[in-house]
Parts: sequence; C-alpha cells; structure tokens
Amino acid sequence: MKNSTMVMKELLLRIEQEDYRVPSDMLAYELALKMMEDIGDVDSEYRDNLIYSTLYMWSKNQEFTADQMRHLLRLSLDDNHSFLNMGEMNTDSVFTRAFSVLFVPLAISYHEHSNFLTEQEISEIKDKLISFFDMEKDLRGYVPGKGWAHAIAHASDALAAVSSLPSIHREDLMEILHVMKRKIAVDRYAFIHSEDERMVNVVMKIFHRGLISDEEMGDWIHEIGSYAKTGHLPEDDILFGNKKRFLRSLYFRLMDQTTYEKYTSVIKEALAGLERSRFQHMV
Repeated sequence: MKNSTMVMKELLLRIEQEDYRVPSDMLAYELALKMMEDIGDVDSEYRDNLIYSTLYMWSKNQEFTADQMRHLLRLSLDDNHSFLNMGEMNTDSVFTRAFSVLFVPLAISYHEHSNFLTEQEISEIKDKLISFFDMEKDLRGYVPGKGWAHAIAHASDALAAVSSLPSIHREDLMEILHVMKRKIAVDRYAFIHSEDERMVNVVMKIFHRGLISDEEMGDWIHEIGSYAKTGHLPEDDILFGNKKRFLRSLYFRLMDQTTYEKYTSVIKEALAGLERSRFQHMV
C-alpha cells in the first residue's frame, strides 16, 4: 500500500471513530476527491468500510453543496471510474467500476431532498447506467482476498434509485426492464451472491410507479421464463439457474402483497415453462 494511501486510511479511520465529523481543518469536498482516486483500492476495508461509508455518511449529512455533489456524480460516471477499462474480466479494475457506480444512489438520495439535478441530467444518468449494465463483463460477486466487487448488484442499486424519480418516464422504465432481462440471461456466470434480490429491487420500484401495463409486465416475466439452450454445459445450467433464481426471488417478494397478486400466477407459469423447457432439452 502506498504511503499516501496509508495516510488517507488512517485519516478515514479517525473520521469513522468520530462519528464521521469532518475534521475542522479540512474540507469534505477536497477529501471526497481524494477518496474518489482510491475508490477501487483492492483493500476491502479501505474501499468499502472507509471510503464508501464516509461518502455515504457525508452525502446523507449534506456535507457537500449541490455543485460539489454534481461534480462528484459526474466524476463517478466518467471513463476513469464507472467505465474504467470497461469490458475487462477478472481484473482489479472492477472494484473501481463497481464502487463508483454505487455513488449514484447517494446522489439520487441527495437530489430527493434538494432537487439539484435537471431532467436532462437524470436522463443522462439513466443512459449511463443502462450502458454500464449492458457493458459490464466482470460479474464476480465476492472476490477472495479482495472483498466485494458486485458490479451488477451495485448497478442494480443505482437503477432502483433512478427508477423512482418522477422525471423517469414509461419509455425509460421499459429500457431498464429490457437491459435487466438481457443481464439475467447471462450463461457464463451464476449469480449466487444475491444479485437476483438486488435486481428484484429495481422491478419493485418500477411496479410502484404504475406506468407499465399489466400485459407488458406479464410479457416481460414470460420472456424471462423462456429458455433457449446454448447446446453447451455448464452454460445451459447457468442460464437456467440465473433465470430461475430471479423469478423465484420476484415471486417471494410479491406473494404477500395483494396489490401485485395478479403477477404471482404469471411468475408461476413462467417458472413451470422454464422447468418444462429444461426437461425437454435434457431428454
């Protein structure tokens, strides 16, 4: 670990111990810029417990001005952060991408209290998140020795935050559903670290908006339940498992909510169809 990183880590440990009070001789924004330089550090304590936790608390406590928050948000979504070396797999750059995109929910929460983002900016954020979701190839959840990467889970958190905003319209929500459907259907990595639950959070936000018709949502669920084999193992099993986990998670989230009872039968049909398709492909 670089000496400057050690100094920053020690400083953030002191800030944590002092209930995240900004040191009297320092500026929160200047420290945040330094944290953004190290947000992808492979030391999970530094990256997750200190850098991200401090950014979370300072955003929540509104230690940043609206202009500062806007700049940090733009920084988090630029080519040196959320899109750093996008397309790489099994490299450490995923930590920078995954924890940078997780800044978006902080900015959206800040916006919900201060209304600092324009509709155009929100639309651009949505477009960036959809691109991230589509383009991210490193799907690892927990990385031994380095902690959580969880890029898809973090991007799902960001999409859930954006989906709840009034300036996100029906067409935007449909775009989000389509990109999620594509990612659920990956066949080279099994989502085993609760990514399905985080993606279900996005769907629940979309349900709550009430902008997508029952027929469209039903069609979307059935499309996830469709199963076209690749002809290779373990890819076929991975694809089947990812779809099944997502549909089951969505079912159990909805089963006790009478408002969405109409969808549980659709999900059961999709799951049954998924099982039948798998059996047909095995015999």
